[in-house]
Amino acid sequence: MPHVISYHPTRRPETYKNSHFTAGFKHFEPENPHTLAKWLCGIAWAPAVFQNGYRKKANFLFADLVALDFDNGELSLKDAVDNVFCDMTHIIGTTKSHRVSKNGVICDRYRVILPLSERVFKLKDYEYSLKHYAKPYLDYIDYGCLEAARYYQPCKEIVSIEPDGYLVESKKAPANYGQFNNRKTEVYGKALVIPPKARQILRTKLYNVGNRNSELFRCACIMLRAGFKSQDIEDLIHKSKCTNLEPNEISKVIANATKTVMKG
Repeated sequence: MPHVISYHPTRRPETYKNSHFTAGFKHFEPENPHTLAKWLCGIAWAPAVFQNGYRKKANFLFADLVALDFDNGELSLKDAVDNVFCDMTHIIGTTKSHRVSKNGVICDRYRVILPLSERVFKLKDYEYSLKHYAKPYLDYIDYGCLEAARYYQPCKEIVSIEPDGYLVESKKAPANYGQFNNRKTEVYGKALVIPPKARQILRTKLYNVGNRNSELFRCACIMLRAGFKSQDIEDLIHKSKCTNLEPNEISKVIANATKTVMKG
């Protein structure tokens, strides 16, 4: 089965912002994994395809691939290639920060692209599939890769292509998956209780420019201190529909809250 990928036709601009890579995505069907690998190294790309080329969850059309972003060095590139993903059909490519100092840490940083056995047309099923295949590696990956509208800058180098392994299967989300429960949530099999103050914010419609970012920031800080991880918080904010902020703006707010909480 061919596997379609989205790409952005412009190179990374000098004044780089994520907003440059929101609209204007196109998609194409590479002839084989080696052709796909060349594209992954040449241009910004996304595993999913979006309506009118506008990259956001509401515009999700379908996906043929899942991508996992390994960024903390705890699973070595050699182990990933030789042991963990060796039996799967895959493409593995390093990122621009591979073996480069980032926040004072030098380690292996790479992406694993896994073609799915069948195309996924429902957003919930795709995000559920992403989280299913990420679950064994939650301590190693960037949680941002578990979001359906995620995109990536070009890989630095393709280090492994396996066209003859087995294809991972797409997963169907449970009937209640993605429903917002303002009291507790199931996070990767672990029940966590949402603190009352955060619960109140998630029930509020934060559409006014004056307070939405600060309230989301406060909510994220409260939940981080309660034991939630940043991706858990982002998922809950999307499910609660408490704000009209774009996904990349929500991610920025949560990232700032994470830095604040880490500093104590």
